[in-house]
Amino acid sequence: MSGLDGLLKSLLPATRVVDTVTTWIGRRLAWLILAAVIVSAANATVRKVFDTSSNAWLELQWVLFSVVFLLCSPWTLLANEHIRIDIVNNMLPKRLRDSIDLIGHTFFLLPLAIVLVVTKCRRATTMARQRPNHDRVCHVVDPVFVGTREANFHHARPHPRPPCGAKEFARNRG
Repeated sequence: MSGLDGLLKSLLPATRVVDTVTTWIGRRLAWLILAAVIVSAANATVRKVFDTSSNAWLELQWVLFSVVFLLCSPWTLLANEHIRIDIVNNMLPKRLRDSIDLIGHTFFLLPLAIVLVVTKCRRATTMARQRPNHDRVCHVVDPVFVGTREANFHHARPHPRPPCGAKEFARNRG
């Protein structure tokens, strides 16, 4: 048992570093929720008032939310502020609450995290090996409405490499 205790004690400094980094990242990136709310409110206002919208703003909102969710979740878990049914949870003895947390983390959170890491790493390496398909889709900035749009040049232009500039996009749009 002393060998296991020694191993665990040797890992304590590493866990403190991870906790410090997690807290530092979480505190800084939590403010991106405010940015996501502002983007969402601005997009809804523009859509209702001017009857126009762009998927780019929705994408930005989702990216901001995703960054906050993925990078602030460890901090939330560390601070023990993750969502649970507090009314029921507070009536339970502390030992039972800790057991529920342990079972939840061990059998639900950890396996899901492992599956996500394995599948997404596999997908990322596959995507990195493939050459981007610039022949069909080009992301450009539309000067009329700020935001990205996908322009399908594959059928409109005979040559395989479409221009990716805003002027060329405006000139060839039709």
